Amino acid sequence: MLNWVLMLVALSSNTDRNTAVIIMGIVRLLLLIYQKCKTLSYLYNRKNNNKLFVLKLISHHRHTSYCRNPKNL
Repeated sequence: MLNWVLMLVALSSNTDRNTAVIIMGIVRLLLLIYQKCKTLSYLYNRKNNNKLFVLKLISHHRHTSYCRNPKNL
């Protein structure tokens, strides 16, 4: 939050105060969109990781069952 205040002060000292508020609003909106996208990509990757984990479990199970019963080969 402190960096928001510092940026706002720096912008308001150089330009019109309304412009600074508009710029801060745009930056905040972009940050919000970025965070949402990051969360979505995290969830998507987690879903894929779960699929991989299940596949690993299945292949491991097959492998161990083959090891126990060589006749299956």
